[in-house]
Amino acid sequence: MGRLRNILALSVLWLSAVGFASAQDLKLLSGAETQKAVAAINSANAGVKSLQADFIQVKEMTIVKERMVSSGKMYFQDGELRWEYTRPSRSVFVTDKDKMKSNRMLKGVADMMVSSVTGINLNDPSFKVTMYSPGKGYVAELVPLKRELKQMFSLIRLHFGPDDRVRQVELEESQGRTVITLSDVKYNVSLDPGLFKVAE
Repeated sequence: MGRLRNILALSVLWLSAVGFASAQDLKLLSGAETQKAVAAINSANAGVKSLQADFIQVKEMTIVKERMVSSGKMYFQDGELRWEYTRPSRSVFVTDKDKMKSNRMLKGVADMMVSSVTGINLNDPSFKVTMYSPGKGYVAELVPLKRELKQMFSLIRLHFGPDDRVRQVELEESQGRTVITLSDVKYNVSLDPGLFKVAE
């Protein structure tokens, strides 16, 4: 389960954490406004085939006073993901399609990671989605409905910028919260397929 928590924490995408609204600054969108927002987000992300970005991940645990901060690089292309931590220590996660075929839960988590890249998870029946607006951009709160996802996270909050692309993701669980922010994002770049090879 710990491995799955780490994998789902990778479903996070892009740009720097600048001026995100607090909960009291958010306006709840009506049904019609939500449909319009989701359509705009899906449209903005539909053409994303690949990307690379830097990331900062901050994890807060209820039983630990210090925040755990790590950083690195992520790469996405053709449904495959490479998540590479460079600080404070180096480690790499690469999606393995063969392993995902034999593990339904792992495949479901990986599918959610990919759908986060394209914005499709806002239409995923596995979540109850509530949309807000801080004035510019949107904030989507996703409450997991499937048991295996509920066991990992109680809430996923996606912050979208004025370009309708995710700028920050918050993952809340019973023992704490993880916030991942990406910067220097490059879309639809040509990436070396070797980045997604699983080391033997």
